Amino acid sequence: MIETIAAQAAYEAIQQGAVLVDVREKSETSFCWVTIEGVVYMPYSRMEELLPTLPQGKMLIVCCAAGIVSEQAAIRIAAMGHEVKVLQNGLIAWKLAHLPMTTAPEAHTCCGGGHHHE
Repeated sequence: MIETIAAQAAYEAIQQGAVLVDVREKSETSFCWVTIEGVVYMPYSRMEELLPTLPQGKMLIVCCAAGIVSEQAAIRIAAMGHEVKVLQNGLIAWKLAHLPMTTAPEAHTCCGGGHHHE
């Protein structure tokens, strides 16, 4: 099992050179995205093609909306020899910790923001 890292600790690790890898699909990232320099977007459906492009020699912190898909992605990334952790509870936890993030006004899918429109 891949080690998890809490949102605040992940943010501090990123400040020290770790890289956040967002494995959400494009349809999910349209609702909210992390606004920190260096975040890598690698949709899970395109992992095979994009794995070789991941930064070498840095800790990678994998995230998705709630932390489920990122666990599967992290296993595959670790198998390539990368040091990897999973953002515990995903971007929901990131948002709750008030870390840098932008949420689209109509967001209601990934980060618990916005409202459903009837």
